[in-house]
Formats: sequence, structure tokens, C-alpha cells
Amino acid sequence: MKDFDWFSWALLTAVVWGVVPIFEKMGLVKAQPYAGVVLRCAGIVIGVIFMIALRPSCLTEIKGLSWTTITFLLLAGILGSVVGQITNFSAMKLGEVSRVTPVTGSWPMVAFIIGLVFFSEAITLYKIIAAVFILAGIVLLRL
Repeated sequence: MKDFDWFSWALLTAVVWGVVPIFEKMGLVKAQPYAGVVLRCAGIVIGVIFMIALRPSCLTEIKGLSWTTITFLLLAGILGSVVGQITNFSAMKLGEVSRVTPVTGSWPMVAFIIGLVFFSEAITLYKIIAAVFILAGIVLLRL
């Protein structure tokens, strides 16, 4: 797997993240969003324990990080794994997985805009076309 390039990893991520909403929707049939988030976060804790068991050096790597880096990653965890999941589960509980997931999955558009505004990333024709397609998908799913 070390021979994977960024695109291969991204595709693998898409497959994994494509399966996750199915489990979430099935789990939310009899659970409320907040209970679902607690259980999902418990799954994250179990996963972290397995990860540390398989690669204990990750704890040593953390010791070498700056407080700024640690703070940003902790904030990302809180926003992504707690706040984002509460809003996602609330949408998933009320809507169809085939409509909710593509809309919640349009987060690259938000990241694209933030990248342009805060990181002065280059605007290219391909990025603009991709952004238009994302917006068109959101509009079509809203209908």
C-alpha cells in the first residue's frame, strides 16, 4: 500500500466514506441523532485504541508536535466528529441517504472557497468547472 499515490488513497477514502452513511442510516432508524453521535464517537475511540496497538510510534510522533498543530487537529476532531456528525445525523434522520449524503458531501466546495480566500490558492478553469458541477448537484438534489 506504500505504492499508492494520492489519487488511489482518495478513491479508497471515497469507497470507505460511501459505505459509512449506509451504516449510519440503518443505525438511526431507532436512535436519535445525539445518541448516534455518542455511539459513533465510541467507535472512533475503539478505532484509535486499535491504531495505537498497531502503530505505537504515533504516540511518540504526537509528543513532537507544537501546541498550535495539536490545537488545530483537536478543533478539527471536535468540528468533524461531533458538531458535523450532529448536523449530519439530524439530516440523515429526516432525509433520504441518497439525497443527504451528496449534499453533506459537498464540503469540498466550502474547502475550495476557504482555500481561495485564506490560502490564496490558484483559481483554475478546472476548479471553477468542478465548483459549478457541485452547485448544480446540490440544486438538483433539492428539487
